[in-house]
Amino acid sequence: MVQQVEARSGRSDAAMAAWAHRPGDHVFDSVEKLVEHTRELKDKSFTEEAAVEHLQIRATGDAMRVGADEMVVVHDRAEGDGTTVGLLNNHSFNQYCQNIGARAGEYRKLPAAIAQMPLMWLTQNADRKDVKMLLTRGDNDIVQCRAINSPNYGRIWNHELAEAVLKYVDPDIWTVPDVSHFHTPMGFISTNDKKVFIFLANEKNPITLKGIDKPLFRGVYAWNSEVGDGTAGCADFCYNSACANRVMVGLTEFKELVIRHTAGAPDRWVKEAVPAFDKYVNTSTQKIAGLLEASRKKKVAKTEKGALQWMQEHGFTKALSKAALESAREEERGADPSSSPLSIYNVVQGLSAEARAKENNDERVAIELLAGKLFKAVG
Repeated sequence: MVQQVEARSGRSDAAMAAWAHRPGDHVFDSVEKLVEHTRELKDKSFTEEAAVEHLQIRATGDAMRVGADEMVVVHDRAEGDGTTVGLLNNHSFNQYCQNIGARAGEYRKLPAAIAQMPLMWLTQNADRKDVKMLLTRGDNDIVQCRAINSPNYGRIWNHELAEAVLKYVDPDIWTVPDVSHFHTPMGFISTNDKKVFIFLANEKNPITLKGIDKPLFRGVYAWNSEVGDGTAGCADFCYNSACANRVMVGLTEFKELVIRHTAGAPDRWVKEAVPAFDKYVNTSTQKIAGLLEASRKKKVAKTEKGALQWMQEHGFTKALSKAALESAREEERGADPSSSPLSIYNVVQGLSAEARAKENNDERVAIELLAGKLFKAVG
């Protein structure tokens, strides 16, 4: 029988087994608080290299209910150096499975005690490779395994992103929109098991569009994943305070800056990403307003059927496309009776409205970024 591993999490039953059920975002009301949180995580974190053949994956109990027990990774260090036990979360469980050739989604359907057996077999028979684990020791002395990366992963720490925003973005001008708290529980500054996001808007310099009572505001956002889920970078958006929609504009002057976590990533972050904040926050809104006005006049298609086909050709599912058009009709046409729900502007607004339902900011942003690329259709 597989040896059971004790892992006291100190969490409620609802928060147990993060490997199986991804938790929601941790929301902050200021960049300062995000800096404090991410710096504290960094100070409590350490890395440990291991060969996959020296790893084991185990359940912390034998309950036959899905999500009842935790899953841990155990590293038996060589030469009698002891053993490291780290609680896996949703993201690090994905990475563990990738390293041994397993499909994480299939094992999440099983109780931990059952899932551990085939996972241990796959671990013992995986092609030999080295990994670097990111481990964080909590206040209750429980170690969490937050990431399993390759040994040459170029880590940009989340606190470095947050500190750069705090340094280069004027807090008297760029703030968390007050109205956002009433429209979405996620907030505009958040972190989760994968990424950290910062969204700030300039509410002192609104963009007014003809026929729309509520103004738009320029926004900047930055993101990073110190655990290896995607890139680091920053970009622009427009914020619709009437419905808490974020519209990713994607103009040339505000192009998305992306840095991949290669070995040289930390140096590139300092030399390229940090100075980009100054450019973002000090650029005129004139061209943004012009693009948005043009997008309100251009339809994606003459009929709703044609619009659905057009959206699917641009990467959206049929279900999301239909829901977005309905949202565009409800939210935007009510605000501007002269505007068609089939306009590029309103289609993007509809997609952003649907994205608000996502529990995690990274899922929401994935839709918003793809939606923002539709502005390229404005000739």
